[in-house]
Amino acid sequence: QATLWTKDPNDQIRISATRETFGLLGVVIAVAMPSFLTHLTAPDHVYRWYSATLVFFMIAGVISFGKTMPTVVNGTTIGPTMAGKKSLSVASALGKLSPESAKLFIVYGISMLSSSMPAILVIFYIRDLLGAESLTGLFLLVYFLAGAAGMPLWKKLCLRLGKYITWALANIIAVIGLICAFFLVAGAVWPYAAVCLVSGLALGADLSLPPSILSDHIHTRGTTGNSGTYYAFLAFIAKASLALASATTLPLLSIAGFKPQAVNSHEALLALSTAYALIPCILKLIAASLLYIFFIRSKSGDIHENT
Repeated sequence: QATLWTKDPNDQIRISATRETFGLLGVVIAVAMPSFLTHLTAPDHVYRWYSATLVFFMIAGVISFGKTMPTVVNGTTIGPTMAGKKSLSVASALGKLSPESAKLFIVYGISMLSSSMPAILVIFYIRDLLGAESLTGLFLLVYFLAGAAGMPLWKKLCLRLGKYITWALANIIAVIGLICAFFLVAGAVWPYAAVCLVSGLALGADLSLPPSILSDHIHTRGTTGNSGTYYAFLAFIAKASLALASATTLPLLSIAGFKPQAVNSHEALLALSTAYALIPCILKLIAASLLYIFFIRSKSGDIHENT
C-alpha cells in the first residue's frame, strides 16, 4: 500500500527504501538479541526472554498497523478501490498482468532464487567449510547492516541511472561477492566478512527496487485495483524461492556426500561451495542479463525512469 501513496517515482523509491531499511533493522535486532540477552539473564532463559520480546514487538506492530489503516483507507490513491470498484479474483488479476510486470516477476524470481540458496546454506558454509561457527551471528550482523546502510546508495543511483540499470548493477555486485566466497577455505574469516559486506550491500537493491518498479507498472497501467494481488504475488515469489532452494540444494548436497557437522571430503566441500556461491553467481548473471534484454536495451521498461 505504501508504494501507492504517491505517483512520484522519487517518492516511491524513498518509501520503498525506507520500509526495507526498517525491515532490515528488525532483522539486525533479531540476530543480535540472543547474544545481548546472554549478558542479562541465565543461558537457559535466553530464548524465553527472546520469545517474550517477539510477542511484544508483534503486538506493537499490529497496533501500529491498525492505527495507520484509517489514513490509508481514506487516502486518495486507493480511494477508487474502496469506493466500490469490484476487485478481481487472483487468477483474473494475474491474467490482466502487463507484459512488463510479467517480465519483472521472472527476473525477480531468478534473483531471489539466487539469494535464497546462500541463505539456506549459510550455516553449513560457516560451520563446516570455514570452521567459524562461533562467528555466525557476527557474519549475519555484517550482512544485514550492510543491506540497511546501502539503501541510500541505491536510492541515489536510481535517481541518476534509473531503476533497471541500478538493479542490474546490484546483481553484478552480488556476483563479485559470491564468486569470492567460492574460493574461500577453512579459516578465511576476514575475507568472508568482506563477502558478507558486499553481498549485503547488494541485498538492499533486491529488497527495495522490485516493489518500486512494480508500483511504476501499476500506476502506468491504471491497475491499482489489482495492486494487492500483484504485491502478494511478489511476496509469494520470494517465499517460493526459499522453498525451491531448500528442495534442490539440500538433496543435491546429500547426493554429493556432504554431511553437516562432520568431517567432509574435498569433493563434498566443493559441492557446498558450488551450491552456496557458484550457482547463485550464474543465476545473478542471468537476472542481470534479463534486465538488460527486457528493459534496458529494449526501453520497454522505461516507465517513470529517471536518467
